[in-house]
Amino acid sequence: MMNAFNANALQFHPLSTSIPSVDVIGCDRHASCRHQVQEFIRKGFYQWYRADVQDFLPLLVTARAQNIHSVLGLRTQTTDMLVTRYLDSGLTETLAAQGIQDVEGKVAEIGNLYSESHAYTLPLLLTTVKALLEAGFTYALFTATTRVQALFMRYGLQASAICPASPEKLDGKAAEWGSYYQAGPTVMLLDLARVSAVVKNNPRLTDIDRAQQPAASTIASQLRWLRHA
Repeated sequence: MMNAFNANALQFHPLSTSIPSVDVIGCDRHASCRHQVQEFIRKGFYQWYRADVQDFLPLLVTARAQNIHSVLGLRTQTTDMLVTRYLDSGLTETLAAQGIQDVEGKVAEIGNLYSESHAYTLPLLLTTVKALLEAGFTYALFTATTRVQALFMRYGLQASAICPASPEKLDGKAAEWGSYYQAGPTVMLLDLARVSAVVKNNPRLTDIDRAQQPAASTIASQLRWLRHA
């Protein structure tokens, strides 16, 4: 199972620290880059948590500067979302409690995140949010460790906590995740429009967002294809 929103070496530097120029690229299950990207995730999770990652989301999005530095995965079909096994009730009921109706086609799952530094995580996240909005999504559901939650708060990217991501919900497979559950993962809901509003009011984030517009549009096209596949 792979629905953990993690990041390695999230070192919080001053806001003046420059964000590197990166290429953000989507890699579906048929792409030639797929094996390389999966290995990046697998090795990263093993190094950081001693986790044995075997499952990967349909679209893997990478931030590259010559080499891969950050990756996350996306899923568009709500019936297949692995994050839902942590919920005490069904996805529809859980989101209805948050005031969200007509779930299908509005909510995407984010997972498989592994990053070498928050400097690469930030452009990856902003491009992903932009792509999801362009593809017609309004929310993203994911699990976040306390370190990733801190990254969100640092940049004002507010997400709502839904419930703890408990290893007891894994049907005896928690051992495959090594020490991951010691990192305090929580199921989170991200309002994409709210993130976009924060970005527009932050010149630094706006610069990153504008630079990644072509990449976001390409990934949005891939998401539309996944939605109807």
